[in-house]
Amino acid sequence: MPISIDIDKIAIYLDSRCTLSPRQGSPKQTGLEPIHKTVFNNKSFAPKEHIVEALATFYANKKNIRGIWDSLTEIEREFLTPIVHTKGKEFLPTTIETTKRHNLSFEFENSWGQNTSVLDNCRFANLIFLHLLEINNIQSKAPILFPNGREMPWFVVDALDDAVGKFQYEYTEYVPNKKDIIICREGRLSDFAALTRLAASERFKAKPKTYDITKAKLAKMPLAIGFDEVCDRDGKFCSPKEARRNNDFKVALPMFLLAANSGLLDIDSEGDTTPGKESADMLSWAYSELAKIMLQDYMRSDMIYELAYVTYIRAYDGNSWIQWPEARQSMLSLLKPVQLTSLSSSRILTGMRRCSTEISSGGF
Repeated sequence: MPISIDIDKIAIYLDSRCTLSPRQGSPKQTGLEPIHKTVFNNKSFAPKEHIVEALATFYANKKNIRGIWDSLTEIEREFLTPIVHTKGKEFLPTTIETTKRHNLSFEFENSWGQNTSVLDNCRFANLIFLHLLEINNIQSKAPILFPNGREMPWFVVDALDDAVGKFQYEYTEYVPNKKDIIICREGRLSDFAALTRLAASERFKAKPKTYDITKAKLAKMPLAIGFDEVCDRDGKFCSPKEARRNNDFKVALPMFLLAANSGLLDIDSEGDTTPGKESADMLSWAYSELAKIMLQDYMRSDMIYELAYVTYIRAYDGNSWIQWPEARQSMLSLLKPVQLTSLSSSRILTGMRRCSTEISSGGF
């Protein structure tokens, strides 16, 4: 592993993305001046150019960053580890969980002598865990790793990747019970051909960027195509007529999404949906080849947000920061080991749908 990082790129980041004093809502130990004083024990004022040059040299040596990490307590490392895993951004639910696990206080006494929570005060908008360390009287060097007071920069993440290690998934095997409904889709790739024909005869409207389609059209798909629909309304199975939202449909909606994502359906700027230009050719392929291509398209897609279709699960801070292809690859690796050369790709696609169904039905 290289022990140095491009010093010029670091200097550009420090000069353009960081302020001398802490930003509003950021911990007071962040900002170039406080960090410069901490690192070099320098109490005198220095111009920004000098500070940027000195800190760029400091951060360019990975050993310096690792030295900060090695000096931290176990609690501090617990706060920092998920930030490294998420490429520099604090994940607030994990911060809250770590705080509770170590019985740290969320409250502090404000200027009026009242106790208030860090989570409810706009003064603590960024890097909540650093504020929590301060109010719990934990003297920490962790702010050095956050020069702009809002995120951990790429050069710090890069230096700490090996020290932190890879994200570890914790899960147990789940055996479906009588209350679960498992969607078995083996051999039903012909439904995509039927969906394409339906799009040629029906007037479908969908949002071009999200593939959202109305609940009425989703309810019509199983009747017109001839497959069994499974609907989940607020965690309870229901009939298509009882569904309240389009994301209550656990077969029709994913089918439409996958078809649009792979080009079996075309959606123009007005939302009109028609058979894709290459759909006739694609549907002439062997099912195993079609499934493989659709799986690959799905794994690469950044327009399908899985958590949007599980109505009672929310993604903290929205979908925009999630690296969906990376997340899907991680989930695929959790399935039973398979080889594309020895097992039909359609079964892999089916397995992924089945996993999605179990999650939506409260299986995990």
